[in-house]
Amino acid sequence: MLSSRQAMRLCLCVVLTLVLQFQASSDQSSRALPPGEVHHQQARDVRLNTTQSSGKLTRNKLRAEAGQPEPNVSTNDLSRSSVKHRLWVFGSFIGASSLMLLVTALCVFAKRRAETAAKEAELLSNNNNNSNCNSKVEQGGGVGYEPLLEGGEGAEDAGLGEFSAEELAEALAEESKALSPEERQAQISKWALINAERVREKNETYLCRRKAILLFLLMIYVAASVGLPILHRSEATCDRGFFWETHMQFLALFVITKVVELWLYAEDPTVQWEMGVGMFMLKFLPSFLGYLDGYTDANAVVIAGSCPDAIAQQLALYMGICYLVGVIFWQWIVMLYFALQDPSQACLVKLLHMDLLASCITLPPDQKWTWDMLAVSRTVGEDMPQALLQTLYLLYVKQNPFMLGSVVMAVGSSLKALHDARARALEAAGAAAEFENRVRDTTLYSASQDGTIRCWDVRSGECTKTIKVGNPANSIAASNGMLYSSHDDGYIREWFVETGEMTRRFAHNGGNAIVRSTADKAYSWARDNDNPVYKEWSLITGECLQDIAAPVMRKAAMFVKGTRLYATATDATKNVAEWSLESGEFVRTFQGHTGPINALFATSKRLLSGSQDGTCREWSLETGQCTRVFDDHCSKYVSPICVVRDLLYNASNGLGTDINEWSLVTGKILRTFAGHTDSVMSITTLKDNLYSSSLDRTIKEWSLKTGECLQTLSGHTNYIQCIIVQFRDE
Repeated sequence: MLSSRQAMRLCLCVVLTLVLQFQASSDQSSRALPPGEVHHQQARDVRLNTTQSSGKLTRNKLRAEAGQPEPNVSTNDLSRSSVKHRLWVFGSFIGASSLMLLVTALCVFAKRRAETAAKEAELLSNNNNNSNCNSKVEQGGGVGYEPLLEGGEGAEDAGLGEFSAEELAEALAEESKALSPEERQAQISKWALINAERVREKNETYLCRRKAILLFLLMIYVAASVGLPILHRSEATCDRGFFWETHMQFLALFVITKVVELWLYAEDPTVQWEMGVGMFMLKFLPSFLGYLDGYTDANAVVIAGSCPDAIAQQLALYMGICYLVGVIFWQWIVMLYFALQDPSQACLVKLLHMDLLASCITLPPDQKWTWDMLAVSRTVGEDMPQALLQTLYLLYVKQNPFMLGSVVMAVGSSLKALHDARARALEAAGAAAEFENRVRDTTLYSASQDGTIRCWDVRSGECTKTIKVGNPANSIAASNGMLYSSHDDGYIREWFVETGEMTRRFAHNGGNAIVRSTADKAYSWARDNDNPVYKEWSLITGECLQDIAAPVMRKAAMFVKGTRLYATATDATKNVAEWSLESGEFVRTFQGHTGPINALFATSKRLLSGSQDGTCREWSLETGQCTRVFDDHCSKYVSPICVVRDLLYNASNGLGTDINEWSLVTGKILRTFAGHTDSVMSITTLKDNLYSSSLDRTIKEWSLKTGECLQTLSGHTNYIQCIIVQFRDE
């Protein structure tokens, strides 16, 4: 199969060669026939060489000898048989050119898809081979775990087993942040705009060169659209329009422009997104109408002006005025000025009818009106009036086939322009699909006892921002582009992620506080020996919505699920209490642990708790009963836990430094992640990776597929109490 470059070169060579051959042979074609005002039909088919061989002078030669100027040769001098023959020849040539463009487009599409697949494979290979620390992975249970599990409390219970369909749907919704279609579209646009700005900054030199190429092609397009009909106006007639040779010159420019568009699509470093083959063709092929429309309208003006009929002359005048104002002045001067203000060049590309390339460029919000005005100006200033005037010509003057084709192109171009204005989103085509696979574009936030909050680019492993609080940070949460951190000074602080600036504070007396957040609310607990409470805050108004009595202890555990709050019980720190956030009332208690509760996690059907008694317990939210005990031996201080579908991950920040992976189906340990040199304080997951922080002042990223440690993040000067990780744009 031809490569995209080979296909583009072949397409250009074939088209240009055929155009030149047609031009060279035009003097010997039926275009050179003498005028036949008094000739019969057969005399019109007589060529100049036949006349000379018979010893007779042509009418043109007689006129020249008499001192009369040669008459202009027009399309009326063609016989019907010659017209049919030329229509077949040139129609075949146009069809072959279109086919070559289609083949070239498919080659370019295949090249882009192959390159994208190769990049994704390379990235996956690099991630799998990028292990920056020495770690051990114990498959199938590990040393000493299963025997203890068999003898542990609750080992005979089958547990709740696999996740139900409802719980799996919840897990998937949690991973995608449960966005509504409107919220998802807003995030896609925001993410695409930020990414497009970064790409433009990185490729400023290239964009300058691309703008020069586009302006050069636009100038040639304008000159050819207006100049060719004017230069060849003497050959135009009411019935048959122009010679096909004239159109072939514009066809050559059309093919060159479309090949350049495909080349830019294939090689342009700012074109990042991919689209399906159907969308690819829908963007590429219909753009032919818009490109040809400016040329056919100029042809229509000259054809109407070639008719001696008074109505035709009047229509030609109106067509010329509409073309001068609506096309030359408004589109090619006024709209060009505004298009040049677009830093993305999407409007300039659209002005040149490169719709495929334009759809792959993210449009800045302040340039959307330019895009819309370009569509409106084409419809109101060119297509509608030209289609109306050309239809009147067909009805009251002549039924010219070329004029009919111009009407069809005007209507088609108008409908396409309005559709593009209505359907155009700010983000480039294919951005939505890339948005779903943006796992490598993530940010990790860490709260440390060194009094700082750090932002990490997970892909590069670099710290991108350090927020200096001056007070030990105990926990963090995130919501709608804001960070929330708890400290020992009695305040919950809100930070703007992009700038690292503090925007407001929530007063919560007590130290060693924890904070959790949802879309529009925050929940906190602080160690206050006089009046410990769980607080619910409105992130919209900043007001405290309600207080719930909390226990007096060193550190409580808290988890919010829907309208339920699960937290360390007030009356006994070894129990888990459930409250209704709607009414603020106590619902029930989960009893069974023999030590204080340190960590909680809940789905719609089950609750998981970690305790200082060295166990994790699974509870049925339907019955309130304990359904399984995960016995983490040696009575470790089990603190952080998280759940990914039917897998439980827990760590012990007492004696051990490992992270255990348990099956919620069988209740057995599947493997252990080992690599930290001190107790693990926090764990979290995103897609196929696990992240952990430790007293050893490091953060580690683990692959859930292979169990390998992918990288270690270092920089904090004291232990890291809490981490969260999320997509960079959220």
